[in-house]
Amino acid sequence: MRFGFSLLIFWLAVFLVSKIFPLKRYGVQVEPAYITFRSSMLKVLLYKIGDRRPRFWKTLSNLSVVSGAGLMIYAVYFLLDNILKLTQPGIQGTSLLPVLPGLTIRLYWLPYLLLAASLGIILHEAAHGIIARVENISLKSAGLAFVLTFFTGFVELDDHEFEKSPATSKLRVLSAGSFVNLVAFLFVMFMMFALFLNVPSGIVVTEVSEASPIDDAGLQQWDIIYDINGTLANMADVLSDVTPGGTLKLNTSRGILWIVTGNSTSDELLGLFSPYLVYYQSRFGLGPLFDVQLYLSVFWGVIVYSSLAIFSMLPLFPFDGDKFLFYIIKRFAGNRSKEVRMVFNVVFFGTIAGNMILSFVKYGPVLI
Repeated sequence: MRFGFSLLIFWLAVFLVSKIFPLKRYGVQVEPAYITFRSSMLKVLLYKIGDRRPRFWKTLSNLSVVSGAGLMIYAVYFLLDNILKLTQPGIQGTSLLPVLPGLTIRLYWLPYLLLAASLGIILHEAAHGIIARVENISLKSAGLAFVLTFFTGFVELDDHEFEKSPATSKLRVLSAGSFVNLVAFLFVMFMMFALFLNVPSGIVVTEVSEASPIDDAGLQQWDIIYDINGTLANMADVLSDVTPGGTLKLNTSRGILWIVTGNSTSDELLGLFSPYLVYYQSRFGLGPLFDVQLYLSVFWGVIVYSSLAIFSMLPLFPFDGDKFLFYIIKRFAGNRSKEVRMVFNVVFFGTIAGNMILSFVKYGPVLI
């Protein structure tokens, strides 16, 4: 509630500033819930990158077409398979719900999510612009934007030149963004294995219940519990052996703490909330706080970049996969390609809606 109110106040202030100062002179345009900044310098930069190694970009764009087709097939398979899992009792499916701060995602995850989303979308749009240049398709504009709560980028292609370009050029441009997100996903996966020891070293305190045992002991968010009673184990296993009113020895990043467990038989025995975030030490040895922040930044990058790579290729408007599939179908369906495109949109809109509805019915409003 407080987050939503603060967001409303922010955008009201932005709107008032836009009415007082002539921001359009500087390429800044303010609309409800988003700000755009068109930059000729960014457009020139994309041109220079595309002109520097055209053969390299052409090779990558050819790979992106293959990758895009594969990611589209996987996205369709995943959604259809997940619906089947969600409809069968006793089978675990993936809960697919919209990102709603405070309702489906805890607010303290937002900085990591928004950082990864901002970088992912900027890279995605930049890739479209670079490959468009390589395919001799002009950019009408390029720039940055701030949408609701996160930064993003955008490129606007010359629609006339795009439509007159060969089908292969269209496919290269459309699939480039997803391919770059896939590369970013593989890069952050490599970073995760390269930067962190692949051995659990404790539990990260992500949220503390007020007036709970660990709150009384002085533990705070992002502190580490290395072990309980000398045992480093899965937190769920530890709690299953804990009795209300018992005494526990906690080895933490704040030193050795002795606590008396609460009278509840749930997570309130300690005052921690599940699911528990496992702590992995970095190879730099700079301390728990640095390790946790770096790990979370990389971890959310893995989730966001993989999601962008896969779901941007869905054959559903306004995703890139919609046009990608349309230009493939157009070669075979001819004048009926628009009708076929509409059918795909209806089917996959229903598929996503079905996943969300069934996720809510089976698991409820899951808060991660």
